Amino acid sequence: MIEGRDLVVEAPFTTGKTDALCISALETIDADIKTCQALIVTSAFSEAKKILNSIMDICQFMQLDRPAMIGRRKMEEDIPALRDGQQFVVGTPRRVLELIQLGAIKIGSARLLVLDDADEMIARDFSEDILAIRKQMPHNTQGAVLSTTMPQDVLEIANKLLRDPLHIIVSKCGRPLHSVKQAYMGVEKDDWKLDILSHLSDIFGVAQAVVFCNTRRTVEWLSGEFASRGITTSAVHADMAATDRAGLLQDFRSGSSATLLATNMLARGIEVQSASLIINYDMPAKPEDYFHRTSSGSRFAQGCRTVNLITPTEVYKVHNIEHFYNTKIEEVPIPLPLCPWLSAG
Repeated sequence: MIEGRDLVVEAPFTTGKTDALCISALETIDADIKTCQALIVTSAFSEAKKILNSIMDICQFMQLDRPAMIGRRKMEEDIPALRDGQQFVVGTPRRVLELIQLGAIKIGSARLLVLDDADEMIARDFSEDILAIRKQMPHNTQGAVLSTTMPQDVLEIANKLLRDPLHIIVSKCGRPLHSVKQAYMGVEKDDWKLDILSHLSDIFGVAQAVVFCNTRRTVEWLSGEFASRGITTSAVHADMAATDRAGLLQDFRSGSSATLLATNMLARGIEVQSASLIINYDMPAKPEDYFHRTSSGSRFAQGCRTVNLITPTEVYKVHNIEHFYNTKIEEVPIPLPLCPWLSAG
């Protein structure tokens, strides 16, 4: 990147993509020019915060202004961060585009555009926003596309944005799940999954849990089933307005509901440190997504653990995850004395 090459980088999580990206991007900036020179677009506000933290660790040793991070709940909260013509801006695609159109981000002198978490952004239908951002930038702007996986739709975007890019592929090794507390619970039929979720406190001894599903339809169905049983839940998915999602997440954090239902699209963006249990109602379609659901870091409570609810026809999915991450997921029995409705069934 420092040599001016356009790049396509495919590398697993925790291989240092973010730090390499930030160091390289910072090296492209002219400290004397007080306008946006490097623009990093990523999949979620939580990911933008991680990038900003890395940038701040590095640029304190450089003669650069404080970078700007955008993508907060309200547009009015983002604009002041851009007041001084920040040289480095990181944010989510739609908000970046909106602020460019308003003139709050001036990119007439932009030298670099980076797409981080490109596969996630494409999966969330941000392709048009990304292309619109690129059209606003100078023709000779350098570009880089970084992604955990490289499906065809990501390569198509890269081909539209980049000029003769260098492709870098980092080996998929050392996938970090050894420290994650994980298990699976075998259930005879899908109905039992709902019964287990309805008795979280009795079965798992926890007050709150995050439940991941593969589709919006499943999230909405579970939410309706819980409501019919008189159980309050918070249900969020990517098709909701950001302000609506933020409100529901706040309801969960405050303890108004015991269960947060979420789609895989939000696996990286959820931060609820009151939750000490993650439940995969559905196993993710891609092994890579399992990490983002279960890797708690500081997003969930200390000692947060993961339980996968698995029917006999889904056991192979557990084996696929074990093979992909070179890990072991132990089976734990359903405590039937606490679940007479299951033993009776």
